[in-house]
Amino acid sequence: MEVSISTVAQDRLSKTRIYAAAGVNNYWIVNPAEEWVEVYRSVNPELRVYSDIRRFASGSILDLDAAPDVTVPADALFPSRAGPGVA
Repeated sequence: MEVSISTVAQDRLSKTRIYAAAGVNNYWIVNPAEEWVEVYRSVNPELRVYSDIRRFASGSILDLDAAPDVTVPADALFPSRAGPGVA
């Protein structure tokens, strides 16, 4: 997971290829300023790409491939919406 405010282009272009080549199954880019999360899945390490890329806005619920019973509210990743006591 990358928290990205000023490095979105680098995270999308360079880091997705690095993580895909390493076989990282899921890669998330969180942009708290614009309140969205991009989720990269279905990795192809040989081609260094992800074939499933989705953007989730505030109010969305994200699921974890590695833990199917666990969900993450996108708002919990945005400081302005996370609520008191959530860092």
